[in-house]
Amino acid sequence: MKKTITMSLLGALLLASGFALAGVTKATFDVTFSDGTQGTIYVGSKITNKAVFTQCDYEDVNGQFLGGFGSPDFASTDPAALEQFCQDHFVDKQVK
Repeated sequence: MKKTITMSLLGALLLASGFALAGVTKATFDVTFSDGTQGTIYVGSKITNKAVFTQCDYEDVNGQFLGGFGSPDFASTDPAALEQFCQDHFVDKQVK
């Protein structure tokens, strides 16, 4: 019984430490897009020891989804850099 509890706790600690390696930054920005539309950017950026990824989602002021853009080539924890990245790729967004 003690061995089972000890192994369970050890497993939980290892699992938690694995999640600690993944740094996720999320941010929201109220902006004016390059086409003059006002709206909101929702961005999530993930940095792990194996990969990086950033996802930008765009909405207008009425909450209408305008599209999204994702990149496996960029990630940051800096909010200003994330906002600029998403603004730069507004024209590259895809609506699904």
